[in-house]
Amino acid sequence: MLNRRILRIKAFKVLYSSVLSGNMSLAQAESQLDIACEATRDLYIYMLGIVSPLTKIAQDRIEAAKAKFNPTEEEKNPNMKFADNALAKLLDEDVDFQKVFNKKKYSWAQYDIVLKKIMNSILTKDYYAAYMASEVTSLQEDCKLFTRIFEEEFVDCEELDHILEEKSLYWSDDLAYSLTWCCKTFKSFAQGESWSLLPLYQSEILKGEGVEFDNILIDRHFPHENAPTRKPGTGMLTEYMTGEYDLANSYVIGDRMTDVQLAENLGCRALQIGTDGMDWKKITEILVAGERTSEVKRTTHETDIYVRIDLDRAGRCDISTGLGFLDHMLAQIAHHGGLSLTVHTKGDLQVDEHHTVEDTALALGECLRKSLGNKLGISRYGYCLPMVDCLCQVALDFGGRPWLQWDAEFKRERIGDVPTELFFHFFKSLSDAALMNLSIRAEGQNEHHKIEGIFKALARAIKMAVARDVRHLVLPSSKGTL
Repeated sequence: MLNRRILRIKAFKVLYSSVLSGNMSLAQAESQLDIACEATRDLYIYMLGIVSPLTKIAQDRIEAAKAKFNPTEEEKNPNMKFADNALAKLLDEDVDFQKVFNKKKYSWAQYDIVLKKIMNSILTKDYYAAYMASEVTSLQEDCKLFTRIFEEEFVDCEELDHILEEKSLYWSDDLAYSLTWCCKTFKSFAQGESWSLLPLYQSEILKGEGVEFDNILIDRHFPHENAPTRKPGTGMLTEYMTGEYDLANSYVIGDRMTDVQLAENLGCRALQIGTDGMDWKKITEILVAGERTSEVKRTTHETDIYVRIDLDRAGRCDISTGLGFLDHMLAQIAHHGGLSLTVHTKGDLQVDEHHTVEDTALALGECLRKSLGNKLGISRYGYCLPMVDCLCQVALDFGGRPWLQWDAEFKRERIGDVPTELFFHFFKSLSDAALMNLSIRAEGQNEHHKIEGIFKALARAIKMAVARDVRHLVLPSSKGTL
């Protein structure tokens, strides 16, 4: 339930309290932090418990109106939509919720005046009027109503603040956060899910999914202490460095450079969240299906080439072929293809550009083919039509059968330092080496934009075709082979 931001706020508040007291031990500080964390979840539970008391006020007012000496027709036949709210009944009848709520000895009964004031405020709101006027009666509608109430009535409510402070449940940062979780709970109710007590920490969430940690290691040193146990030091991890564990195929997952450095010190691989397009979806994909990287070294009497591709990390680009325009085009594949690409080519440019362009394409295609590995779960097909002033159509199929369909003409002999006649040759060599069926068509007046559009379209088509679905790691072919 608690995210990193909330935990940091609480930790700093405990630290501040420790400094002020002057004599708080580490054990006492830890205990205070645990209490503060629990209070956030307690606040969430307590606020869920306000739903029924609010509907009870509506029920009492309806009964009081009926009991009048001379009630009006409206009072005799009241709108019971809010009073019979399905959400309140759901919480009242939920054994688990009531058990937790009563165990905490929570009650709203003594705060009747505050609840009536809140109810009066609700009655004046347009969203309430629209809810009561609607002929739709459903749990979904009731959940939407209370979502609006929680979002609009409980923030900056002084009377509510006093109640929560009285119960030691209220920290200024906690209320909005707990209300958000209440609204998430309403949404889950609307989708037919039952109530369950939220785990306080991520480790509890994982445990509920059948994932348990062998060990949890926490270093309590500050940076200035230079302790060997503090990241990126490996002092706490020596038992994992004895050779018993396959560190070379293990990962350190984190969001800081110190996590990457720790991986290097351990001899592990690193997955840094928030860099190179790395998010939890991509991390899941890598852990389940493996990384897709490869490198190719190609040396002849005419060229010396090194190519490396990482299909799962975006943005890293290191290209040097000796041809400036070719460098620019290859960079489009990396940037728009969502991959990392290294290309180092030394060619006999003193002869001409032919060998450099052809051999670079052959090495790039081979590296792309090797990066795809067994091709399990990939989309296989890709297509794209980019650029504003040019129509550049690229479609491809990593089906294992190379072919090139080329429909593009250039009126200039050269674009930059690359002869235009070599573009066809580049893509033919690329499709042959990658075992890729490739169709290219380009129309337009600007020759630079035309070829640039082709490379950008190729990049987007590659990105589409290599996308993996780790939930369906099957070969995308009825033949059983690609």
